[in-house]
Amino acid sequence: MYSKDRLEQEQRIESQQAIREQLRARPASFNFFTEVDRMVTDASLKARAQLNKTRVSSEAGPQELIELRLTGVSLDELADLLHRVYEKNSLIAVYQMNYLRPSHDGKGLECSITFSTIKPGV
Repeated sequence: MYSKDRLEQEQRIESQQAIREQLRARPASFNFFTEVDRMVTDASLKARAQLNKTRVSSEAGPQELIELRLTGVSLDELADLLHRVYEKNSLIAVYQMNYLRPSHDGKGLECSITFSTIKPGV
């Protein structure tokens, strides 16, 4: 009979193996910045978006970060973008939503979202 700790450990290992398999399945040409930019473009938000690479505290760390700032977007547009990010199963995730507030001009929302992904070769 398995203990609860043993079962949790096996589940963690299985999850890590699934992530490694997804990383191996990524095309060699995968570019995090380009992928997020494409999702923003596909969601018709390019004109209201600004993408910036973000430094992590340890450049040797296993993740890459990109900050996306949007202005004048609706909640539906934001939700559509997030669906696009997660439906691809590309190991891109929301790392942090820095803010979500009404735009200064009163036309929609503005937000800042930091996305993360695992660097290749980790």
